[in-house]
Amino acid sequence: MNAENNTKIFHTDPAKGLNQREVQSSLKEFGYNEVLGKKANPLLLFFKKFWGLSPGMLELIIILLWFLHRHPELP
Repeated sequence: MNAENNTKIFHTDPAKGLNQREVQSSLKEFGYNEVLGKKANPLLLFFKKFWGLSPGMLELIIILLWFLHRHPELP
């Protein structure tokens, strides 16, 4: 879209702009100029922190220690 096409769509003069009636009709026809974003699920964001190489290695070590009945020595 360029300025020339916009003036044809809105039937207006670029020097004057839109009047209130034209603004209302444009809002009705085209809606607000907004981008709706998706919000991420907080639970998924939490579980994403446990996915990857380092967390996977730690989880594997914990499972191996449990399977081999080896417990870390506590002071």
